Amino acid sequence: MRSKGFTLIELLVTLGVLGIAFSIAALNLRPFSNPLQDAWVHTEGYLKLVRAKAMSTTSAYRVRQVGNRLLAEYAPRCTSTSFTEDTSLELELPPGVTLSTGNGQSVELCFSSRGYSDRNLVLVFRKEAQERRLEVLLGGGVRRL
Repeated sequence: MRSKGFTLIELLVTLGVLGIAFSIAALNLRPFSNPLQDAWVHTEGYLKLVRAKAMSTTSAYRVRQVGNRLLAEYAPRCTSTSFTEDTSLELELPPGVTLSTGNGQSVELCFSSRGYSDRNLVLVFRKEAQERRLEVLLGGGVRRL
């Protein structure tokens, strides 16, 4: 004879499966993307990577902004007139994020073979009403402001 209803095991398994399904659904509904934060963090890492590449290859590396991208170029010295693009070092900023220096110009700086920057530069990231800043120090360090 079979009784009507659920056993305790069936109830616990059902609740477990529903809990997992609702957790996955809640994570997918939450917006993960923050383009301004992504651009800020990725540019910080990109500048540190370009500086490390300059020191490891004993070449000067220049970072230049072209539209919504940052390009790295190398030459023997920062004062060289001709630079060669390093296609392995390129960063594209997310759509809607603008990047400029503190005085509104496009970004251009150079890391020497010792990792020093040719100038102290503040990078300003903007998206709508939000703003984030990075500072490149003369010693080559990059810090969030």
